[in-house]
Amino acid sequence: MQGLWADGLNPPWSADYHVNINIQMNYWPAEVCNLSECALPLFDFTESLREPGRRTAKIAYGCRGFVVHYTTNLWLQTALTGSTVYGLWHGAGGWLARHFWERYLYTGDRKFLRERAWPVMKEAAEFYLDFMVEDPRTKRLVPGPAASPENRYVTPDGGKADVDIAPTMSVQIINDLFGALIEAGEILGIEPEFRARLAAARAQNCRP
Repeated sequence: MQGLWADGLNPPWSADYHVNINIQMNYWPAEVCNLSECALPLFDFTESLREPGRRTAKIAYGCRGFVVHYTTNLWLQTALTGSTVYGLWHGAGGWLARHFWERYLYTGDRKFLRERAWPVMKEAAEFYLDFMVEDPRTKRLVPGPAASPENRYVTPDGGKADVDIAPTMSVQIINDLFGALIEAGEILGIEPEFRARLAAARAQNCRP
């Protein structure tokens, strides 16, 4: 959040790497502006988050795959931290995985898709497959409890809350990731059973 502009030993936001939009938006121009090589550090960093993210997924949620919350750092933090209004969000793995898919969409590089994109995207999806539960009211598969980062809503009694079931941001990240994985698997001709599971979960997911 601060980089070389950080002042002192206690900079704002601990000079961390926010992965609930900040890192992602810095790399949005990479593919569309024909600067694909500039995204390589993001891919390397995302892959380095997988191992600690697996531990967090297992310890905090009893899930497979890997999960990254709203912030990380040079020490590859993936664990729950901070207030629920920004901390209880599980979307970074799926959102970072989107950049791997974007690389394929812009370059058509099947080797990259098979060797780098597929493993990251699949492991992010495995977490969501385990994490989602069936809403007893709607029978939809939904992610939660979760927050939409730094957003609150008004409760029926006029109070304010930030934890919800199926916040739209989480739903959209999951649906996008599952759709990309299904298409990637079809392109590569691999893992039809996993693709079928994704398709079934996506059809039952709480899409707006």
